[in-house]
Amino acid sequence: MVRVLTANAGAQRPSADAAANHAFFKPLLAFRREQTSNCCICLELKRHSEGAVCAEGHLTCTGCMQGHVHTCAGQELRLLREREGRVSCPNRGQLGCSAAPFSDSELGHTVSAEVFDSYLKAR
Repeated sequence: MVRVLTANAGAQRPSADAAANHAFFKPLLAFRREQTSNCCICLELKRHSEGAVCAEGHLTCTGCMQGHVHTCAGQELRLLREREGRVSCPNRGQLGCSAAPFSDSELGHTVSAEVFDSYLKAR
C-alpha cells in the first residue's frame, strides 16, 4: 500500500477516497465521527450529512428542509422578491441568523427533486 500511495506517477496513485476505503485504513477510520447537531426546527440530533448547515452552523435536517423550502417557494410574490427567491436558514430574522441563503447546489442535494423543482419555479 505504501508503494502505491507514494508512486511517482499521479495516475498510479489512488484518490483519497479510494485510499481511505483500503483495508489498511478501515480500522483507523472506523472511529472517525461525523459532526452532529440538533436540527433547528425539530430539535432532533442529526448528522450534518442528513441535512443542510448554514454558514453560522445551524443544521436543518432533510425532512424539515423539505417543508421549509416548500413553504418558502409558496410564499406571496412580495416576500419572494424581498429575498430574491432564495431560501435562508430558518433561524434568519427573529432568531438572528445572518448567514447567506443556501446555494441551489446545497438545496438540490438536501430536498427531493419535486420540492427543488417547485423552488426553482418560484425563483
